[in-house]
Amino acid sequence: MKKLRERGVSVRKMNRILLVLALIASGMLFYAMNRTNRLYDEAQEVTRDRIAFVEKSYDMQRASDYLTEQIRCFVMTGEREYLELYFREVNETRRREKAIDYLEKCDLNEKTVQELKEAMAESQTLMETEIYAARLMAEAAGDDLSLYPEDVQKAGLTEFDLDKTPGEKQDQAGKLLFGEEYREKKEAISSHITECVNRLNTEMMRKEANAESNFEAQVFVEHALTVILIVILLLVVFLTFILMIKPLRNAIESIRGEKEVEPEGAYEVRFLAKTYNLIFQTNKEKREKLTYETTHDDLTGLYNRRGYDYLLKNVDMETAALLLIDMDNYKEIRETGGAETADRALKYAATSLLNLFRSTDYVCRVGDDAFAIIMMHVGNELKELIREKYERLTVEMKNGAEDVPEIRISAGVAFGKNGDNASSIFRMADEALYLARKENKSGIHFQKAE
Repeated sequence: MKKLRERGVSVRKMNRILLVLALIASGMLFYAMNRTNRLYDEAQEVTRDRIAFVEKSYDMQRASDYLTEQIRCFVMTGEREYLELYFREVNETRRREKAIDYLEKCDLNEKTVQELKEAMAESQTLMETEIYAARLMAEAAGDDLSLYPEDVQKAGLTEFDLDKTPGEKQDQAGKLLFGEEYREKKEAISSHITECVNRLNTEMMRKEANAESNFEAQVFVEHALTVILIVILLLVVFLTFILMIKPLRNAIESIRGEKEVEPEGAYEVRFLAKTYNLIFQTNKEKREKLTYETTHDDLTGLYNRRGYDYLLKNVDMETAALLLIDMDNYKEIRETGGAETADRALKYAATSLLNLFRSTDYVCRVGDDAFAIIMMHVGNELKELIREKYERLTVEMKNGAEDVPEIRISAGVAFGKNGDNASSIFRMADEALYLARKENKSGIHFQKAE
C-alpha cells in the first residue's frame, strides 16, 4: 500500500477495471430491463385474464338466469318469442359453453375447472325439465309441433301427463318451473357454480399478486443496477479529477510559475512531473552556465539578440505576448547629437522599459534601435493594459532626462495561441509594427493571432 501511494495508481489499469465494471453493470442492466419488460407484459396479461375471467363468470350466471327467465315467460304467456330467445341462447349465443371453453384454456386448477364443468352438466340436465315444460305448454296450446324447436318436438310426454287436459298440462308446466324442486336444483347448481368461480377467481387474484410482486422486485433490481452504473460513472469522474485534472492543473500553475512540479495523482502524471522536473533542473543549470556577457547587451544591460533567441526557444510563447518597439528618430538623434547622445538615449529607453514591465517579463535589445519584450502569460484580454503602458512610455520618452533628447517610438503587439511558434508570433508582431509606423508614424498596433 505504501509503495502504491508513492508510485500512484495507473490510469490505464484503473480505466480497465472501471470499464469492465461498467460493462458488467450495463450488461446486467440491459438484461434486467428486458426481464422487467417481460414481467410487465406477464403482469398485464394476468390482469387481462382476470378481467376476462370475471366477465366470463358473469356471463355464465347471466346466461343461466336468462334461460330461466325466458322459459318461465313462455310458460306464463305461451308466446313462442320467449322460447325462440331461449333456444337462441342455447344453440347460438352459448355464453355458458364459451365461458367453460375459455376457462379450460387458462392455466387454472384443473380439478376446480372440472367441478365447474360438472356443475354445467347438471345445468344441462335441468334444461331437460325446462324443455319438458315447454312441450307441455305446446300440447296445452294445441299448436302444430312443427312450429317449435326440434328439442321441444323430441321431448315426449309421460303417459300420466299425456292424458291431462290442456289446462292441467299448463298447470303442470308451471309447477315444474316454479315449484320447490326446480328452485332447489336451480339454487344448488348456481351455488356450486358460484363456489367454483370464487375459487378460480381467488387463484387468478393470487397469480395477479405474484406477477405484480415479481414485477416490483424486478423494477427494484433495475433501479439498483441504474444506481450502481451512476456510481461507477461518478467514480470515473471523481477519480479522473483527483488523479488527472487536479494534478495537471497544479502542474500547469507550477510550470507557469517556473517552479518544479509536485509529483501527485496517477502514475502517468507523476512520471510526467518527474520527467519535467529533471528537464527543468537541467535547463536551469544550462541557463546558469550562460554567462552574462553572452546573453546581455553591454550598453543597456538588456538581453541581447542571442539571449532573445534563446528565450524564444524555451518559453511558452503560446501564452505570451510579443512587443516589438522601434525608436523612430534614433538615426536623427545619432546624426545631430553624435554616438554618445545616441547611447544615452538607448540607455534611457532600456531603463524605462525595465521599470515599466514586470520582473517576469523579458526585455531585449534586438537591434541598434529595436527592442523586444516577451510578456509571459498574457492574452488578448490585457490589450488595454499594454496600450496604457505604451502611452506612459511615450510620455516618459518625450520628456526624457536632462541630457537625453526626445525619443519617439512605435510598437507592434502580437498574442500567442495554441499551435503558434516563435516565428509566427514574431511575424505577426513585425507586421503590427509596420502598420503602426505606416498608419500613425509613432503609435501602437495590435495584431491578434488568428
